[in-house]
Amino acid sequence: MRQTAVQEIAHCWKDEPDTLPWLKQQAQSNDSLLEQATVAREIARRWQDEPDTLPLLQQWAQLNYYRVVRHKTVKELIRELAFLWENNPDTLLVLQEILLSNEYKNEYEQYPAVVELARNWKDNPEILPLLKHILQSDEYVNENVRCTAIEEIARGWKNEPWMLEFLRNCALNDPFERQAIFEENPRKIAQEIIIEQYPNHPDTLSLLQDRAENDSDEQLREFAQQKLMELP
Repeated sequence: MRQTAVQEIAHCWKDEPDTLPWLKQQAQSNDSLLEQATVAREIARRWQDEPDTLPLLQQWAQLNYYRVVRHKTVKELIRELAFLWENNPDTLLVLQEILLSNEYKNEYEQYPAVVELARNWKDNPEILPLLKHILQSDEYVNENVRCTAIEEIARGWKNEPWMLEFLRNCALNDPFERQAIFEENPRKIAQEIIIEQYPNHPDTLSLLQDRAENDSDEQLREFAQQKLMELP
């Protein structure tokens, strides 16, 4: 109800002089991160041209990205931050900070940051190395974030000559260890993309054969065995 009230106040009383100061106060003082995110999102949508809006949102993101919130509001705020201020260099820095800090990794904010960086800053020479770092050098990154990074690299750099070798490396060496039946295995994501993009490449068959016998994840072994049976 409080989130709905905030949305209605921002919509119906946008032109009232006290509305924006009140919302800013709520964004900084409210104990609920979910309600803070709702307030910040409304400010981003309705007062994006105000000079204080972007610094407020950046401060909010930097202070709160490490707190776990299982709700789409936080992801939406990150996406809107990237969309509305794509050309502001500080926005790129905030998204990079979300991925690079090693304290309190939070997949619910990291994976939209991966998507926004890969899609909106693809031509920035820092982005591909950053995404590869998330996969190859950062033990704290959640497997869902690694899955997203593999998917975004495969989508954004599909035609690069190094792509097959990159995907093979992910399929063979990602450190995923299954803790629950529903978890997504980054090695499987990489293998699925290889099958889709390189169905007739000889390395695809040899990879399937190897994973069907040697992968530590039973689900992935079964997946590889099923794909081998489907081959002509």
